[in-house]
Amino acid sequence: MWTKNKKGFTLAELLIVVAIIAVLVAISIPIFTSQLEKSRIATDQANVRSAKVAAAAEYMSNGESGSVSYLYNDGTVTKINLTNSMALDKVASESGYGKSTKEDTDGSITGATGMPKDSVVEVTINGSAITARWIQGLLSYDSSKKTLTFSEKNLNNKAIGDELARLGVSASEVQVIVAPEGSSITDNTKSLFKGFTNLKKVDLSKATLAKSSYDMYADMPDSVEEIVLPNTDKGGYDIQGVWYTADGKWNPSLYYDKGNGTRISKSQNGQTIYKKNPKE
Repeated sequence: MWTKNKKGFTLAELLIVVAIIAVLVAISIPIFTSQLEKSRIATDQANVRSAKVAAAAEYMSNGESGSVSYLYNDGTVTKINLTNSMALDKVASESGYGKSTKEDTDGSITGATGMPKDSVVEVTINGSAITARWIQGLLSYDSSKKTLTFSEKNLNNKAIGDELARLGVSASEVQVIVAPEGSSITDNTKSLFKGFTNLKKVDLSKATLAKSSYDMYADMPDSVEEIVLPNTDKGGYDIQGVWYTADGKWNPSLYYDKGNGTRISKSQNGQTIYKKNPKE
């Protein structure tokens, strides 16, 4: 009886085809991902350029002087100040247009520092100097490090409280507060620390003092054990308690007790002081 000769692929042939396809996919995915990221970076670069141009135009048109920050969104810039910072914070946190997934540590990739992904551009102009950063809200919280990062626009206790509520964070959870580059410390700073009952460290190393203020830190929580002082040429402010330098010294020529705290000389600015003697 005659039967039709049927031919098909052998198992070995099928495995070879699958292997070839796998190699092609393995080669193409990184190339596609790389090109996709390049397009994201190009988009971010365009947004940063537009933000800087728009902010510079606004700065000059209004005859501004000193350091002024603007939030760029929907093709326009808005000056950031205490009265509108929370509204702008909502825009920054919910309407991020940044695309790139790689953090730009020095601004060399996109023209602005920070993580572009889901962020917006904040431009700061100080005279002829223009800088930009990617932000996801004007206040951020790292739950793993229990660290709160704020900017000068939020040195207001009510604004801090509103923002913590939006983030779903209790002030009592925070153990570290960090002021970012360009923060300006004013007389209102003392009200910032209300409610931070478990605060351990305050890092103001990147901040500057708007002016000398002797009662600036009068309300610092007792829980604070370490303070990185502002790095500024101004000085003269009080901190409750006795504080030691890194070498374990409490030097009366640098500090003196006023009865309600320790007065810090500007010669100590930029240094770290400790409530407990680090040498003991």
